Amino acid sequence: MTMKKKCIGIIGGYGQGGLEAAKTLLELTDYEIMIGGRDLEKAEAAACDLGPRAIAGQVDVWREPSLDRFCRQCRLVVNCAGPSRRILDTVALRALAAGIHYMDMGGDDVLYDRLVPLQESIGKKGLGFITSTGTYPGLSGLFPAYTADRYCDRVDSLILYFVNQGDVLTQNAAYDVVCSLEDEYAQGMSKYENGRITRTGTVPVMASLPFFQESVLMYPSFTRELKLLAESLEIPSAQNYFAFSENAMETLFAIHSNRAYVTEEGKKKAADELVKASRRDAAGKKKRTLYHLVMEGAFRETPRKITSSLLFEGDSSRLMGMVTGILASLVLRSSGKPGSHFMFDAVPGRDFMQVLSKYGITPVENIEEQILMDSGVII
Repeated sequence: MTMKKKCIGIIGGYGQGGLEAAKTLLELTDYEIMIGGRDLEKAEAAACDLGPRAIAGQVDVWREPSLDRFCRQCRLVVNCAGPSRRILDTVALRALAAGIHYMDMGGDDVLYDRLVPLQESIGKKGLGFITSTGTYPGLSGLFPAYTADRYCDRVDSLILYFVNQGDVLTQNAAYDVVCSLEDEYAQGMSKYENGRITRTGTVPVMASLPFFQESVLMYPSFTRELKLLAESLEIPSAQNYFAFSENAMETLFAIHSNRAYVTEEGKKKAADELVKASRRDAAGKKKRTLYHLVMEGAFRETPRKITSSLLFEGDSSRLMGMVTGILASLVLRSSGKPGSHFMFDAVPGRDFMQVLSKYGITPVENIEEQILMDSGVII
């Protein structure tokens, strides 16, 4: 009797990000894709639209038997459900118990920290657990890691600018943002210097960016993902700026000052307000996601400066799903590293970017070689 080949399971698979991940995986692998969610009718409708290699599976992340049953049918499970601050490591623990690969489109620093004590167990089973397989964190770490690997023997400084324009925050994403205001994971107005994240002297800037006619107001921030990247590449100085639209930022300041997040009811109401603010900001704006990188270092002892821009035009949920699907396909091709990782440390950046380029998303790069005079001065 031949055993049925295990499938790829996507929890929250009928959401926009989950659907795009499923489409990408159907293109890049020969696996069946199981669209999972609490609403079986929605899962069946989505599977029907995706074609004969898509199947439906009912799963409730809050019911352990349901989650276990779903995971046992899979070789890899992707969590696209939220909010991340409520789900935490619920799906990850059941994936580990089932002995399967696991990826989470969200989770971010909170989930990463919860998986650190399980690192040895995950690695011994030869499994890949990847946190934050979307845009930020996610591609925001892999893109500079890829650039450094391709163009530098040594990186002295890195500045990353991230802009997501024209999208309305989902309720789950807004809830996670509100939760970040009350815990130690918020790293606003900060930068990385010599091994430490510090807030000293860090202020918003008006940045002139490719593909934008007007300067963009950017807020300094720093994530665990970028700190780990800086440490792994031994970068002395790293900064990260992100654009947060006007109404949404004003709403966030009001939520923080009023401490509107101290109760569960308060969190939900604050998330509602943040979604409304992002909807006002998105009105009439072209949907696009931009990563703009400025990196200084050296290649074969010659100083150089690299500027590189990666642009995606369209709904960011589509990009998140594509990124997740590409990543999962590489893990299943045994290109992934066992253990629990952020995306930049999970798969070879060159392999990922090669597949991403097939979807028309390629960096626009410029490399400036700098001549070092005998006096030690760079010209």
